[in-house]
Amino acid sequence: MLELLMDNQPEKMSRRGFLKVLSLGGASLLIPKRIIPDEGKNLPGEYLWPHLTVEMLPEGEVKEVLQQIPNIVINSEGYLTSNGVRAPFAETDWSRENRRAINPDALVVHWSAHPNPEETTVSGLLYGYNEVRTSRDGSYEFITSAHATIGPYSLEQEASSEPDSHISILQTQAPRQGALTISSHLRSNLAPEHEAYINTVHPIDSMQVLFPFYGLSRTYNYLPNVLRGSGEDLNLRTVSLELVGQNFDSQEGHPNPQLIANTAGVIFAYMNKYPEIRFSNINGHFEIQIDKADPGKRFIAELRLLLALKVLIGENQTLKENFFGPFMTESGNLKEAAKRFFDFHWDYLVSSYWGNSKRVFEWESRTGFWNIYKTLFEEAPAQIADHFTLPVSSQGQEEIVYGNRFTEPEAHEGIDLNLQTSRRLIDEDLGHIIASTANGKVIFAGEIPGRPGLGKTIVIEHILPDGAKVLSLYAHLDQIGVSKGQVVRINENIASMGNSGGQVDSHLHFALFPASAKREKELNLYLQLSYQGEDVTPYFEDESGRIYIVPATAGRQFVESHYFEPLDFISEHN
Repeated sequence: MLELLMDNQPEKMSRRGFLKVLSLGGASLLIPKRIIPDEGKNLPGEYLWPHLTVEMLPEGEVKEVLQQIPNIVINSEGYLTSNGVRAPFAETDWSRENRRAINPDALVVHWSAHPNPEETTVSGLLYGYNEVRTSRDGSYEFITSAHATIGPYSLEQEASSEPDSHISILQTQAPRQGALTISSHLRSNLAPEHEAYINTVHPIDSMQVLFPFYGLSRTYNYLPNVLRGSGEDLNLRTVSLELVGQNFDSQEGHPNPQLIANTAGVIFAYMNKYPEIRFSNINGHFEIQIDKADPGKRFIAELRLLLALKVLIGENQTLKENFFGPFMTESGNLKEAAKRFFDFHWDYLVSSYWGNSKRVFEWESRTGFWNIYKTLFEEAPAQIADHFTLPVSSQGQEEIVYGNRFTEPEAHEGIDLNLQTSRRLIDEDLGHIIASTANGKVIFAGEIPGRPGLGKTIVIEHILPDGAKVLSLYAHLDQIGVSKGQVVRINENIASMGNSGGQVDSHLHFALFPASAKREKELNLYLQLSYQGEDVTPYFEDESGRIYIVPATAGRQFVESHYFEPLDFISEHN
């Protein structure tokens, strides 16, 4: 895998190599040595990290979690402490029998699979760790352990390791002379999985193709790649955290803010104690072993977002360099480096949900991602799309007539709208005003070639109040009245009804879809062009509009996973 990634640009690769890159697991980064420090009050803005305080963040779960992150450190004896008080400690059988000291350079997050986190007790937790299990092939027995187990209570609420106590932050692995000892949380040799890991249903590492664009010339996440099949015991190099609960990506299984805050606090404790642990080597279990789902793709993305925001809020320059340094360019612009960090991790999530971009939209909504992004990187306040409406309205004897509907035919990703009188004449509504469906910013205004095709087209991005981003598309226009980058308001005139793109009758083709669906198409096109040997970047300007066209082979499932039913969406956001 490493041979595919050159210092400055991707090497032209074989088809087999390309498919491997699309399907391997994990994304990680090499930390450069040259980092410009964030110091000096009179430095230009590009030489300072983005300014952020908790108060600047929008209301929501992310802000609530950041306010609850405990200050956890590891004392000289190797125990987790908060404000000088040691966290509860309950040792597993594995810990008693295995005291080999380790010096970790990575951290892996798991879930415990307990269905009721609030009711889980210390005794129940230890029973699960100490239960003897049998490997899938029946060849050996084993027990598990973790360095720390994280629960939904604060240390103020639960500070005991008594058997009937509930879980806040429970250290379950004993240190040895102040050093971390080996835990049992990963299969010691992943070699049997080596070939199975290369498959198209787990495209986590397709993002590695983009590393050269971000200035990341080498993969540094050895866990799912370099050591796979080497026979080395990954437990010797990893901190393990077990989070009480399961199905974290579901509405009912998502952890409460306190559990997430506890997790962040413990991660920072280990990163400060062991600086070899880079942000790029904080992994979810599913990124290491293909047959695992924990702790969930969207959850690990939310956790990474929270960690990055906490680092920006704080004053620890070493952590800022750890997190954002890999994205530094020759300009030395620290704000740009931070922006590229957030761009990359959104791209990574889009890649993780290849084929189901609505899952990314749901994550944006839960975290308020684009509102946070605007707060960090855009000086002008965003035009929030708090209401949506149909882009056409009837007047006098006109009435709105619907042509093709959403998924009727199957590949139709939007709705066709006419304004007609009882005469039903061809081109009767030619030149009728088209308005923006909501507040937003134009990101595309031009003609998309092809007959039949979309013709003259406008695409507008809209930031919802919850921080998710949706795009609206208007096609077959006669005249375009806006330009790329222009900010528009709801019901503002943007174009006129037309029949461009080889249409027989004038009408408006109107579609709504997550921003992540557009990004998925861009990445897919980038990968295709890269594979063909073209010199492109994943943020290229495609004036032909190819990135907005639904594939000819698309069916109902593709459309429903990438687009919204426009009338339902407008009704829900009216």
